[in-house]
Amino acid sequence: MNTNNELDVKKIFLSIVKSIINKSEEPLPRLELDQKAQRKLYAISIRHDLAHLIGKKSEEYGYITDETIKKLFNKQQILSVFRYERTNFDYNEIKEILIKEKIPFVPLKGSLIRGLYPEPWMRTSCDIDVLVKEEDLNKAILALKNEKKFVQEGKKNYHDVSLFSPSDVHLELHFNIKENIEYIDKLLEKVWDYCERVEENEYEYRQSKEYFVFHAVAHMLYHFKSGGCGVRPLMDLYLMHKNYQLDNETLRKMFDECGISKFYESVKLLSEVWFGEKEHTALTLSMEDYIFSGGVYGSKENDLTIKKNSVSKRKYILNRIFAPYVVIKNRYPILKKHKWLTPIYQVRRWVETLFGKKAGRLKEEIQIYDNIDQGRKEKVAEMFSALDIKI
Repeated sequence: MNTNNELDVKKIFLSIVKSIINKSEEPLPRLELDQKAQRKLYAISIRHDLAHLIGKKSEEYGYITDETIKKLFNKQQILSVFRYERTNFDYNEIKEILIKEKIPFVPLKGSLIRGLYPEPWMRTSCDIDVLVKEEDLNKAILALKNEKKFVQEGKKNYHDVSLFSPSDVHLELHFNIKENIEYIDKLLEKVWDYCERVEENEYEYRQSKEYFVFHAVAHMLYHFKSGGCGVRPLMDLYLMHKNYQLDNETLRKMFDECGISKFYESVKLLSEVWFGEKEHTALTLSMEDYIFSGGVYGSKENDLTIKKNSVSKRKYILNRIFAPYVVIKNRYPILKKHKWLTPIYQVRRWVETLFGKKAGRLKEEIQIYDNIDQGRKEKVAEMFSALDIKI
């Protein structure tokens, strides 16, 4: 194997992840990576927020010999354990406050998914996501501020409010889990219909296993449409299917109802290619290339490649300058009740753009847009068409 080839480094990265999350006792191949390949392995690991997983196993198998890179990997392992402990501590405090205030709540995403990993610290998370009912939102915010000195950052946005704990852990306090994508939001807005109370606590709820999977895939779709989702959501999906006893008929109906069955089937297959024993198809190879070119939250190049397939350069620039109401209302929620104020807030947005950093970003985006080649544009369009995703 030519270990200096970029594709091979990607394969090494995936083989390490596969070995770890499956708790495999089968040894990995012994390989010698030169310094360039070692740097690429670290870069991919950081790009997908998995350096804490890759480092230890890489060192164990002699993949990492460069002392500087070894130290960087070790630092990520320490940070991940610290981040987990800090986040877990704050989550338990948030939970206690909501129970004390008799506020029904649903833990979301990583706080539950990490229990499926061999060790919970392996599933890193940048924040805590908790859902409360919209009518309880202000009560929950006030309690968190008064009881534990949480600080709110920004205003209420499309589906959550951002708060930070005294230890600087980010809490996304959701009052809905919609993604501003109409065809999936029609089911996401019914989240409480798919939640059941935890037996030992009358205020804590859990999504049904099937709805939990649906929500994970819907959130993955949101990021996928915006430039990429990273490797981690596919790890989550693989482990959910491996550990949960799911009613596949119920799952199928959910995805059919929202018209995203093809996307679900394809990301599930890709997760089984990477971490199970399935073989690649032409579509999963395209998805792999797209995901690896994006990283955890996707890339601006991917995002603009998608946009280049749906709008002209002129329309893209006009949309960035004159934001459509469906976009601007999420930035300024007051417009949801007072649409007539839209022109005033459009001007406010221009001022914020002119005197902020966004004017420079728009210039950079236009340059990226211009540099996207026709072949890449067509490849992404074909992939989205095959996935039956509306651009």
